[in-house]
Amino acid sequence: MLCKVYNRPSFGNDGFLYQLYIIVSGIEWERGQFGFNTWDEPSWVSVFIKIVAAASIFFIIVASRNLSRDDRILTFTIGLTLAINLSGPLGWVHYYLPIIIFAPALPLLLGRRLGWAIVGAISLAFYKAN
Repeated sequence: MLCKVYNRPSFGNDGFLYQLYIIVSGIEWERGQFGFNTWDEPSWVSVFIKIVAAASIFFIIVASRNLSRDDRILTFTIGLTLAINLSGPLGWVHYYLPIIIFAPALPLLLGRRLGWAIVGAISLAFYKAN
């Protein structure tokens, strides 16, 4: 399989690994058609991303098994959404909306200080982005 566009507007880990591969292998940056840089996809990247996705889902299940039912559902929802977004081929920004919607519940899961610090960091990041 060839995936030719590597500098797409995505937050997935595969794009980061493609860019890292290009830098490490010393491929020169050239402007392709429509202003995109294009190279052949290294086969190890897709395998690595699938392994990370499976390990993430397994870790979420194991880490949330001793929580109460409500906390387990919330933890599983946030974790699964993150795992899918970070390992999927399309990690666009609007796919992170469920995580942002559940962000005010983080102080219940992580403790007041850490939870509100993360909510504040998310709010500040979106404030600076606009």
